Amino acid sequence: MLNRFRGNLDTWDPAFLGGLAAAFNVITIDYSGIGLSTGKCESDVLSMAKDVKAVTEALKLSKFIIVGWSLGGIVMQTIITKYPELISLAILIETIPRGKNTGVPEKKFWDRALQSVNDLDDGIVLFFEPTSESSKNAAKLSFGRIAQRTDDLDTHVSKECWYNQKKQLKIFVKINIIH
Repeated sequence: MLNRFRGNLDTWDPAFLGGLAAAFNVITIDYSGIGLSTGKCESDVLSMAKDVKAVTEALKLSKFIIVGWSLGGIVMQTIITKYPELISLAILIETIPRGKNTGVPEKKFWDRALQSVNDLDDGIVLFFEPTSESSKNAAKLSFGRIAQRTDDLDTHVSKECWYNQKKQLKIFVKINIIH
């Protein structure tokens, strides 16, 4: 499970992970320098992909299903390109393709996505459908489940690392941001 922009181990909804864990062995990781991971925060997706490869080698995984959420989806696409023999199935969540992107996300999305800290209201815009009451309620439930975990928490993404991720993300979305 490859995480999103500014994400760490604690930003996954435990109900989502629990549902997957009922049928699969689930491994979530922090990239180098994020959360409690050691090392320097990487500033490019190739280095992040190498982090994932190192984890899979350490765990002796020869083939696996990979899930990439947002920035994790970009990292995942790099892994598929560099190490296709490792992947049995790939699942993209709220991400963009590598290369030139012609879609234009709403300005309110980017106004919130490029902030260093996000609250529930931001999360509704970023990860749910803000015009749907049921989606907003799902966001509240998800954020509530995530907040229930209070022990052994990962550290927030540092300002330096967040800035590096932001620069990397802009490389892939620049076409979308500039109208």
